[in-house]
Amino acid sequence: MTPGARLAVLLLPTLPTGVALAGGGAGAGAAGTRWPQLAAHSQRLVLQASAPASVPFADVHGRAAYVLECRQEPAAIVHCSLGEAGRPGASLLVRAGLRDRGLFRERDVQGACASYPQFGRQRSFRLRGFELSLALDDLPPATAGAPPAQALQVDLRPDALATAAVAEVPEAGDPDAAGHGCQAPPPVADPFSCRKPVVEVAKPDCTQ
Repeated sequence: MTPGARLAVLLLPTLPTGVALAGGGAGAGAAGTRWPQLAAHSQRLVLQASAPASVPFADVHGRAAYVLECRQEPAAIVHCSLGEAGRPGASLLVRAGLRDRGLFRERDVQGACASYPQFGRQRSFRLRGFELSLALDDLPPATAGAPPAQALQVDLRPDALATAAVAEVPEAGDPDAAGHGCQAPPPVADPFSCRKPVVEVAKPDCTQ
């Protein structure tokens, strides 16, 4: 190095685990966040009031990535929440200000509401490189006088097009918020989804 020459040094910030400098490819979020790539998972749960259940979801390397917790509650048939393994926080199944679709209420699974897409007995959640499906079934009492139980089918599959950090807004509108009941769900567009919207609205920038 000649006298007076200056050495330019580029200091890169230390990045937290799971964050990449540039996004792209399967498991990458729009802002450069790289989510764990999950292995497919299928499991049937039997839930009772005194027996909550936890379902861990592992990545393709066998490391725990997320945990689904489901329980029966006084105000609900079943209530499920999803969080990062070892990091308690708000459920990834619900967006702030919107209805928690991880909550299965009694009225949600009766009459026309039982088959209402994404708010009835069968619901799916797309986020972070995967799709999580939950389907609720009734179980007859094992013995007379036994507490009621519910069967919940849990299925997870990789989905490289699901890039939202929190579950996307479903295409079928919330029957409670829309005020139309469970008869005719109107389509809505999710600004956090890069799929083609059902109705023509401003499309998100999916190139980031």
